[in-house]
Amino acid sequence: MPPKSDFPDIPTVLLNELSRIYPDRCPFPGEKLEDIWYKSGQRSVIAFLQKLHEKQNETILAGK
Repeated sequence: MPPKSDFPDIPTVLLNELSRIYPDRCPFPGEKLEDIWYKSGQRSVIAFLQKLHEKQNETILAGK
């Protein structure tokens, strides 16, 4: 994961909106495998951003 200084700050409102648009959900019965992988990729980007956001906020709270 890149250090905070190498990545722009991630606003909470952005994460909330991305999670609304691309919800974390189980696949539907009969859903194509390609669609499942594609949606999984969308969620993995959101998960990455959430972890980075948490790290950025820890750094802010710790005064680093």
